[in-house]
Amino acid sequence: MTAGQVIEYSRLVSRREELRQFPEEEGAVAELKLIEERIKELGFE
Repeated sequence: MTAGQVIEYSRLVSRREELRQFPEEEGAVAELKLIEERIKELGFE
């Protein structure tokens, strides 16, 4: 695990939380799916 991966994970989690607060935002569901996929690729969840 690199420092860059940890930083990316942190940013993804922050964005995921923003999107969960406003799920009606256009494209939110699709972006959430992409974020979840990337988090899994990084090996965090």
